[in-house]
Amino acid sequence: MSYSTDSPQDPETNVSSEFPFDLKLVSVEDAQMAYVDTGASVDSRHSNTTALFLHGNPTSSYLWRNIIPHVSEKVRCVAPDLVGMGASYKPSISYRFAEHAQFLGGFIDKVLPEGKVLNS
Repeated sequence: MSYSTDSPQDPETNVSSEFPFDLKLVSVEDAQMAYVDTGASVDSRHSNTTALFLHGNPTSSYLWRNIIPHVSEKVRCVAPDLVGMGASYKPSISYRFAEHAQFLGGFIDKVLPEGKVLNS
């Protein structure tokens, strides 16, 4: 899927440190996970499609602050803070891949129970 704008923009001047989103919380495996959710898109052709923005270790959904506004015009955008990162709860776990996968699976089951998911 490609996204275009009406006029080219200089990426060096279109970058902001602002985080223009309100974080939501969901309980997963006795931990609160924070996430961005833009809600439904304005593009009715993709109304049941969600772009899931995942970050690496260690960072947070803040990483996607300059990307989500462009994609949210087309699809719903969801960007979780993995447990122990960003605004999410910091449980006493080893933070191995398998544990993150378990929390992320629970997150997806609760926040994205149906519909098409685009993973970025």
